Amino acid sequence: MNNQVKEKLQKEIQDLRDRLHRAEVELLALNPDAVPGVGLDPPAMREIERQTQQSIQAQAALQESEERFRNAFDYARIGMALVHVDGRNLNYSLPPFRRLPIPTM
Repeated sequence: MNNQVKEKLQKEIQDLRDRLHRAEVELLALNPDAVPGVGLDPPAMREIERQTQQSIQAQAALQESEERFRNAFDYARIGMALVHVDGRNLNYSLPPFRRLPIPTM
């Protein structure tokens, strides 16, 4: 994963944590029993944090995989086409394909 993507995700995570904390503080001031997670034992809190980190890592891995696929598709030395199972053309690469009249259904 490139550093820009990683830094952007880390900043977004921190922003979300800050917003959540502010919301919980405001809610706690109104109703102490209404804040989820208050009173959770440390193992439960660690499990929530672990699951959150796994989700973030999965999203980052998906983004990286999509980026690799896009680069392979765009810069391949051969022409490639993505075609839907019903025959519709979804996308194609390289100038030879761009010159052909490809019907769309």
